[in-house]
Amino acid sequence: MSAAQYAVPALILAALALCLKNRADIYPVFCSGVSEGLKTAVKILPPMVAVMSAAAMLREAGLLEALCALLCRYLPINIDRDILTLALLRPVSGS
Repeated sequence: MSAAQYAVPALILAALALCLKNRADIYPVFCSGVSEGLKTAVKILPPMVAVMSAAAMLREAGLLEALCALLCRYLPINIDRDILTLALLRPVSGS
C-alpha cells in the first residue's frame, strides 16, 4: 500500500485530534466547514458551467478544429492537432 492511500484518513484523524486537543465541539465545527464548502461551490458553479458549455460549443461547432488547422499551418513547429486542441482548451476549461 502506498502512502497516498493514507492521506485522507490521516487528515481526518489530525482534524479530530486538533478538535479534541482544543476541546472544540466536533459537530458544529464540521457543520461550519460544510457550510463554507457549499457556499464556495455555489459561488463557483455558474462560471464553471458557463466556461465548460462555451468550450463544448466551440468544439461541436467546428470552430475549434478550424482554429487548430489554421494555427498548425503557421506554427514553426509540427504539433499534432489533438495536442493543439488540448492546449487551447485547457487554460479556459480548467480540466
